[in-house]
Order: sequence, then C-alpha cells, then structure tokens
Amino acid sequence: MADTALAALIHLHEDAPRQGPGEAAVLDRMIDRLKIGDGARAADLGCGSGATALRLAVARSFDVLALDAAAPFIDRLRARLKANPPQRGSVEPVIGDMAAPPVSPGALDLIVSEGAAYSIGFANALKLWRPLVRRGGGLVVSECVWFGADRPASARAHWEAGYPGMGSIADAVARAEAAGWRLVAAERLRAEAWRESYHRPLAARIAALRAEAASDAALAQAIAEAESEIALFDATCDAWGYVYLALDAG
Repeated sequence: MADTALAALIHLHEDAPRQGPGEAAVLDRMIDRLKIGDGARAADLGCGSGATALRLAVARSFDVLALDAAAPFIDRLRARLKANPPQRGSVEPVIGDMAAPPVSPGALDLIVSEGAAYSIGFANALKLWRPLVRRGGGLVVSECVWFGADRPASARAHWEAGYPGMGSIADAVARAEAAGWRLVAAERLRAEAWRESYHRPLAARIAALRAEAASDAALAQAIAEAESEIALFDATCDAWGYVYLALDAG
C-alpha cells in the first residue's frame, strides 16, 4: 500500500473507538475458556488505539503490552492513558512490528490479536507468537473466514483481491494447530457486533471527514473503499466474517 493511501486509512480510523470489529463478551468467553486468571502478563498485538488493551487492564488487572505499527494509534492510546490511567493492571503502548514483538520467550500468559494477524500472514503470525507464550498460556485471535460453501461472487471478488489467503474456519484451526497451538474454543462474531463496534462508528467518522475528503483524493478513496466494504458486509455477511479462536499453548 502506498504511503499516502496508508496515511489516509489511518486518518480515517484514528479517532474511532476501535479500528476493527470485535465484541468484549466474546473475548471474555475465550479468555475464560483458556482459564487465564486476573493479573496475567498479556500482549495485544495490532492493538490500534487500545480499546481492548485498556479493557484487559481495567476488567482483569492484566499487565498489557499494547503494540501497533501505526504511530497515530499509539499516540491516541497514550493520550487515553494520560487522561484516564487504569486503576487496575497496566498498559504499555509500543510502536512496533507484530512479527517481532519486544517480548522474551515464554514471558507471556496470553496474547490477544483481533483482526490483525492476517497482515503478516495468519499462519506466520501464529508460528512467530507461539514461543512467546508460556506452557499453559494461550492466544485469543480473530480471523476473517468463509463460513461455508456459499461464496457470493461479489464477496469472492473482494476477498480474492484483498485477502487471497482467506480460508474457512477449519483452515484457520488447521493453521493454528500446525503452528503448535491447541484449539480450546471457537465462536463466530455475530453480524450485529460488526455494526455496533465498527461500522456505525466508522460511518460517523466518514460523515465527519466528508468535507476534508473533497480536497484529499487519498482520503476520498479510503472512504469509498470503507463504504463499499460496509455495503458488501450488509449484503453478504451470512457467507463471511470473523471467527474468534481460543488456543492453548500446551
């Protein structure tokens, strides 16, 4: 992706509460299934502006390394921490590469990564992250997948261009197991959670940036692509979406 296009995409998302779909209740169920107790050492890889990292600190007293490659997202997280530091747990914001987090082998009880692992290759990410988690620890990761054999032409064309490696839930599980993880639980993210957590706030952000986009071609393109994906989701979300996997490090 060209630098101007990436900057526009970050600008579109930087003031949103989340930079991708998710649901706290699903994440909680996955962590509970892994039996990760309060006070764990965790990393949120591809954390965006830190909504999940902050929640893990506040709700579970986790000490969280929050890592993202986009400096504006980490700056936003630092501002949130300064304005409202967690009274339980801690969050350490870091600008960095998900493929090489500043973590010693076996130092973590838990890794969380929502909608981000695909950016370095899902199988590659899970292979690289496995040594960072102690035995008995785990990973909660969400991955965009096909839910079945029905793959509408419009969705198929979109994902063949945007994420050609996208597979089924079974494919995601097989890749995780090949990387040394054991499946504990899987749960499909419901369509309404996409809308509540991501699409509606993104639509509000688009409305706020519409005037600016009139004189910024890269931002206008980012908005057009976001609106197209929202429309595609509404039309074809029975066929694809996110699955959350709770994976045990063994």
